[in-house]
Amino acid sequence: MLSRTNRDSIFVLSILSAAVLFIIRKISQSSLLFEQVNFSVVLVCTIFLLFRPVSSDRFTFVNLRGYLITGLAIAFLLNTLFLNIDRSRSFYVLAWVSNGQVENVAGKVKVSSPSVEALNQKAAKIRIEEAQSRGLLDIENNQYRLTLVGELLLSSSNILANLFELEQWKENTKR
Repeated sequence: MLSRTNRDSIFVLSILSAAVLFIIRKISQSSLLFEQVNFSVVLVCTIFLLFRPVSSDRFTFVNLRGYLITGLAIAFLLNTLFLNIDRSRSFYVLAWVSNGQVENVAGKVKVSSPSVEALNQKAAKIRIEEAQSRGLLDIENNQYRLTLVGELLLSSSNILANLFELEQWKENTKR
Protein backbone atom coordinates (compact mmCIF):
# COMPACT_ATOMS: atom_id res chain seq x y z
CA MET A 1 0.00 0.00 0.00
CA LEU A 2 1.28 3.43 -0.92
CA SER A 3 1.57 6.07 1.77
CA ARG A 4 -0.19 9.38 1.32
CA THR A 5 3.17 11.05 0.62
CA ASN A 6 3.96 8.53 -2.15
CA ARG A 7 0.51 8.94 -3.68
CA ASP A 8 0.93 12.71 -3.61
CA SER A 9 4.37 12.39 -5.22
CA ILE A 10 2.98 10.21 -8.01
CA PHE A 11 0.19 12.73 -8.62
CA VAL A 12 2.62 15.67 -8.68
CA LEU A 13 5.04 13.80 -10.98
CA SER A 14 2.18 13.00 -13.37
CA ILE A 15 0.87 16.56 -13.49
CA LEU A 16 4.35 18.05 -13.89
CA SER A 17 5.22 15.53 -16.62
CA ALA A 18 2.06 16.47 -18.54
CA ALA A 19 2.85 20.18 -18.07
CA VAL A 20 6.42 19.75 -19.33
CA LEU A 21 5.09 17.73 -22.29
CA PHE A 22 2.65 20.55 -23.04
CA ILE A 23 5.51 23.07 -23.08
CA ILE A 24 7.69 20.82 -25.25
CA ARG A 25 4.82 20.34 -27.75
CA LYS A 26 4.31 24.11 -27.95
CA ILE A 27 8.01 24.74 -28.56
CA SER A 28 8.70 21.95 -31.03
CA GLN A 29 6.73 19.30 -32.80
CA SER A 30 9.66 18.18 -34.90
CA SER A 31 10.55 15.16 -32.77
CA LEU A 32 8.43 12.13 -32.09
CA LEU A 33 5.62 12.32 -29.54
CA PHE A 34 6.92 9.12 -27.92
CA GLU A 35 10.34 10.71 -27.38
CA GLN A 36 8.81 13.92 -26.06
CA VAL A 37 6.71 12.04 -23.49
CA ASN A 38 9.70 10.03 -22.31
CA PHE A 39 11.92 13.12 -22.15
CA SER A 40 9.36 15.05 -20.09
CA VAL A 41 8.99 12.21 -17.58
CA VAL A 42 12.75 11.69 -17.26
CA LEU A 43 13.30 15.42 -16.84
CA VAL A 44 10.64 15.77 -14.12
CA CYS A 45 11.80 12.65 -12.24
CA THR A 46 15.42 13.84 -12.39
CA ILE A 47 14.49 17.29 -11.08
CA PHE A 48 12.40 15.65 -8.36
CA LEU A 49 15.36 13.49 -7.33
CA LEU A 50 17.90 16.31 -7.39
CA PHE A 51 15.82 18.94 -5.61
CA ARG A 52 13.83 16.96 -3.10
CA PRO A 53 13.62 18.48 0.38
CA VAL A 54 16.75 18.21 2.51
CA SER A 55 14.66 16.90 5.39
CA SER A 56 13.59 13.85 3.38
CA ASP A 57 15.23 10.47 3.80
CA ARG A 58 18.79 9.90 2.71
CA PHE A 59 19.29 9.07 -0.91
CA THR A 60 19.05 5.30 -1.17
CA PHE A 61 18.62 2.71 -3.87
CA VAL A 62 15.03 2.22 -2.66
CA ASN A 63 14.27 5.92 -3.30
CA LEU A 64 15.85 5.75 -6.74
CA ARG A 65 13.97 2.55 -7.58
CA GLY A 66 10.70 4.14 -6.48
CA TYR A 67 11.24 7.17 -8.71
CA LEU A 68 12.26 4.98 -11.65
CA ILE A 69 9.22 2.74 -11.31
CA THR A 70 6.96 5.76 -10.93
CA GLY A 71 8.56 7.45 -13.93
CA LEU A 72 8.16 4.33 -16.07
CA ALA A 73 4.51 4.00 -15.05
CA ILE A 74 3.81 7.65 -15.87
CA ALA A 75 5.65 7.39 -19.21
CA PHE A 76 3.66 4.27 -20.10
CA LEU A 77 0.38 5.95 -19.17
CA LEU A 78 1.09 9.17 -21.09
CA ASN A 79 2.45 7.31 -24.13
CA THR A 80 -0.56 5.03 -24.22
CA LEU A 81 -2.99 7.93 -23.86
CA PHE A 82 -1.46 10.35 -26.36
CA LEU A 83 -0.31 7.83 -28.95
CA ASN A 84 -3.72 6.13 -29.00
CA ILE A 85 -5.52 9.42 -29.50
CA ASP A 86 -3.04 10.60 -32.13
CA ARG A 87 -2.64 7.37 -34.11
CA SER A 88 -5.52 4.99 -33.46
CA ARG A 89 -8.25 4.31 -36.01
CA SER A 90 -10.42 3.26 -33.05
CA PHE A 91 -10.42 6.89 -31.90
CA TYR A 92 -10.78 8.30 -35.42
CA VAL A 93 -13.99 6.29 -35.90
CA LEU A 94 -15.65 8.27 -33.11
CA ALA A 95 -14.88 11.55 -34.91
CA TRP A 96 -16.06 10.13 -38.24
CA VAL A 97 -19.37 9.08 -36.70
CA SER A 98 -19.75 12.46 -35.00
CA ASN A 99 -19.08 14.21 -38.34
CA GLY A 100 -21.73 12.06 -40.08
CA GLN A 101 -19.09 10.37 -42.25
CA VAL A 102 -20.16 6.79 -41.42
CA GLU A 103 -23.37 5.22 -42.62
CA ASN A 104 -24.90 1.81 -43.09
CA VAL A 105 -25.84 1.33 -46.74
CA ALA A 106 -27.70 -1.91 -47.46
CA GLY A 107 -26.06 -3.56 -44.45
CA LYS A 108 -22.56 -2.44 -45.40
CA VAL A 109 -20.53 0.16 -43.60
CA LYS A 110 -19.53 3.13 -45.75
CA VAL A 111 -16.98 5.67 -44.48
CA SER A 112 -16.78 8.95 -46.40
CA SER A 113 -14.01 10.66 -44.44
CA PRO A 114 -11.15 12.28 -46.41
CA SER A 115 -8.73 10.52 -44.03
CA VAL A 116 -6.22 8.09 -45.50
CA GLU A 117 -7.13 5.79 -42.60
CA ALA A 118 -10.70 5.56 -43.94
CA LEU A 119 -9.54 4.22 -47.31
CA ASN A 120 -9.15 0.78 -45.77
CA GLN A 121 -12.90 0.18 -45.46
CA LYS A 122 -12.44 -3.31 -44.03
CA ALA A 123 -10.27 -2.05 -41.15
CA ALA A 124 -12.66 0.86 -40.56
CA LYS A 125 -15.60 -1.57 -40.43
CA ILE A 126 -13.79 -3.69 -37.82
CA ARG A 127 -13.15 -0.59 -35.66
CA ILE A 128 -16.77 0.50 -36.00
CA GLU A 129 -17.99 -2.94 -34.90
CA GLU A 130 -15.57 -2.82 -31.95
CA ALA A 131 -16.84 0.62 -30.94
CA GLN A 132 -20.40 -0.63 -31.20
CA SER A 133 -19.67 -3.67 -29.01
CA ARG A 134 -17.94 -1.41 -26.45
CA GLY A 135 -21.04 0.77 -26.25
CA LEU A 136 -19.43 3.83 -27.83
CA LEU A 137 -21.85 4.05 -30.74
CA ASP A 138 -25.27 2.82 -31.87
CA ILE A 139 -27.01 2.57 -35.21
CA GLU A 140 -30.35 4.26 -35.80
CA ASN A 141 -32.11 4.54 -39.19
CA ASN A 142 -28.97 3.28 -40.97
CA GLN A 143 -27.01 6.14 -39.40
CA TYR A 144 -24.41 5.62 -36.71
CA ARG A 145 -24.48 7.90 -33.66
CA LEU A 146 -22.30 8.22 -30.58
CA THR A 147 -23.58 7.12 -27.21
CA LEU A 148 -22.98 9.30 -24.15
CA VAL A 149 -19.79 7.37 -23.37
CA GLY A 150 -18.65 7.74 -26.99
CA GLU A 151 -19.31 11.49 -26.88
CA LEU A 152 -17.36 11.85 -23.63
CA LEU A 153 -14.42 9.90 -25.05
CA LEU A 154 -14.49 11.94 -28.26
CA SER A 155 -14.71 15.24 -26.35
CA SER A 156 -11.80 14.39 -24.08
CA SER A 157 -9.78 13.18 -27.10
CA ASN A 158 -10.48 16.43 -28.94
CA ILE A 159 -9.48 18.52 -25.94
CA LEU A 160 -6.21 16.63 -25.44
CA ALA A 161 -5.44 16.57 -29.18
CA ASN A 162 -5.93 20.32 -29.48
CA LEU A 163 -4.12 21.11 -26.24
CA PHE A 164 -1.09 18.96 -27.09
CA GLU A 165 -1.27 19.63 -30.86
CA LEU A 166 -1.60 16.02 -31.97
CA GLU A 167 -1.26 16.44 -35.73
CA GLN A 168 -2.27 12.92 -36.84
CA TRP A 169 -5.54 13.30 -34.93
CA LYS A 170 -6.26 16.63 -36.61
CA GLU A 171 -5.41 15.24 -40.04
CA ASN A 172 -7.51 12.08 -39.71
CA THR A 173 -10.58 13.57 -38.07
CA LYS A 174 -11.23 16.61 -40.24
CA ARG A 175 -14.51 16.91 -42.10
